[in-house]
Order: sequence, then C-alpha cells, then structure tokens
Amino acid sequence: MNISIIMTLKNESESIDELFESIYSQSIPINEIVILNDGSTDDTLDKIKAWSNRFNIKIFSKSFHNISKGRNYAIARTSNDIIICIDGGCVLSEDYIKNITKPFNKRDVYFVGGITKPIAKTFFESCLALFIQKREVPKNYLPKGHAMAFHKSLWSKIRGFREDLLAAEDTYFSIEAIKYGFSPIIVKNAIIYWRLRKGLPELWVQFKKYGYYDGIAFNFRMLPLNSKFVLAISILVPIALIHAVYKGFSVLNSTKRLKGFYYGFLIDLTKIYSYSYGFLSSKIGHKK
Repeated sequence: MNISIIMTLKNESESIDELFESIYSQSIPINEIVILNDGSTDDTLDKIKAWSNRFNIKIFSKSFHNISKGRNYAIARTSNDIIICIDGGCVLSEDYIKNITKPFNKRDVYFVGGITKPIAKTFFESCLALFIQKREVPKNYLPKGHAMAFHKSLWSKIRGFREDLLAAEDTYFSIEAIKYGFSPIIVKNAIIYWRLRKGLPELWVQFKKYGYYDGIAFNFRMLPLNSKFVLAISILVPIALIHAVYKGFSVLNSTKRLKGFYYGFLIDLTKIYSYSYGFLSSKIGHKK
C-alpha cells in the first residue's frame, strides 16, 4: 500500500524528534512524508532535514498561519492515494500506520479515523487529560485532524479542508465526507498521543478558537450535543458553577490531591466560558 503522511508544522523543535522516532519505529514502511513548514522561527526545519536520510521527505516552507491551507497545500503535492494526517506534538503508537490503513484493504472504504489520547507531563496536564479521556468511543465519534486517513480522491471530492476555518476544520471535513456517503471507519487500536495545553491561558485561547470557528462553520442545531450543553449552562451561571464543582471533586477523587479540585474546577469553567465566548463572538461579528 502506497502511503503519504502529511503534516503542517510550526515551531515544533521540542517535539519533532519524538514524532519522527515514532514514525521510524512503525512496522510498515512509509513511502513519502510531505511537510508544510508554516513559518517556523526555531530549528524545526533543521531537525526535519536531519531525518531526511531515513525517509523520503518533501519540505515546503510557506507562512500560511492556517492549518487548513497547510494541509491542502501538502496533500496536493503527495504522490500516493492514501493520505495520513498528523500534527506536530503527536506521537504514534506501535503499529499505528498498519492499523489505521488496514480498513483500506476493502474497496468501499475511503475514510478512516484513529483514536487520540493525551500526553500528560505535568500535574495540570494530568488533570486536563481527565476531561478528555473517554472510557468508550462515542458512536458518533468524528476523527481529529491529526488522527485521520483517507483516499486522496475523497479529499478532492469534498474540496479539501475548509480554508476559512482555523479550528473545527476537521469536524467540517468529516461532516462533508458523511454527506457524500463516506462515513469514517473508527479503528480503536490506531492510537495517536497528543500533547495538551500547558496552562489555563493556553486552554482559554484554544477553546475560544474552537467556539469561534464552530460558530462560523455550523449553526446551533448542527452542533454536537455536548457543545449545545456547554452553551446552555454558560447562560445559567449557578448550574455552570455546580457543574465545575462536580468536575473539581471528580478530578480530586482521581488524583487524590487537593490541587486536583482547584484545577478541575477552573478547567471546567475555562472550557465552558471560553467556548461560549468564542461561539457568540462569531455570531455577532466580533473579531477572533
């Protein structure tokens, strides 16, 4: 199977070697890696070039500051039909490539998703991971942008990633694929690990962006149930506070540290109000 990995990278010097090591350790060969270096100002580019003796790497440098444009640019320059999207800050599990591409052995499979699990290196990140980890994969689970694979023909059919979205572009891509009859096959043992935000300010920016671009891409009716719930309780402040207290005790119970309650409480409120602020901003014309 001829496979191309694509990724858009910006200032990933701290994590790029770990990512490439995990790719190098895969059980099946990678035919091609296409990288869009999106205006890195650290030594990301030098570290990528150091791996070029082990992989067939194509490197393009453009300052898009737009992950959708970066992905589309990279995909358009691949030589193979099977495309695997990965982001910086990720680490592939053993046999990730083998597992995520296995469904393509069937002729009618065009879109496959893996499972994202958090990398937690600090206590704050461990608390945040408890908000992300799920015991079971939801039935309506949509692949994340850094954990999906598809036929290049599908990408062409749905006109690629929507370039006016700086977030929610992966959700929109999946929904468009489903509209065309290409529902993703979710492979539970195709696991990719992803580094989390390091603190509350970064988390606020992240979820504000999610909310803003969800608002650009979708109306309220089209939002996932969880997003609708977040918007609803943000208006009902006492319920939002009760929900945050509940989350705080939940994190306290898991970590057995009082600071776990503090982080759990603040993480929940940050997610609720940053997402809601971003969503409302998109609807009333505020700048992102």
